[in-house]
Amino acid sequence: MVVKYIKKRYLLFEIHSEKNISFEDIEKAIKDKFKELFGEVGLSEANIKLLNIPYAPLFTISINYKYIEKLKFSLGMIINIDNSKVILRSLKVYGTLKKINKLKGGN
Repeated sequence: MVVKYIKKRYLLFEIHSEKNISFEDIEKAIKDKFKELFGEVGLSEANIKLLNIPYAPLFTISINYKYIEKLKFSLGMIINIDNSKVILRSLKVYGTLKKINKLKGGN
């Protein structure tokens, strides 16, 4: 059996909201919206993971590189999280976490 390596990309996005929203609620909203738009199979193939390195209001998502545009569309469609109006805006796609950490001031 041949196992192929899935190329990942990292999407940096920012969130603007009326109140503080938990990490878990953000992740659930993103996955639910993606599933609503592209189905359970699409969600499974995209392999979306919100990484636990938040620098509020900036967050990072790990995703299969083939689904970047669909994820951006999904982020734009989210208007409410936990009964709070939100705006999710994608900033840039990176190939490694190292570059994101440099941008955010990490080592």
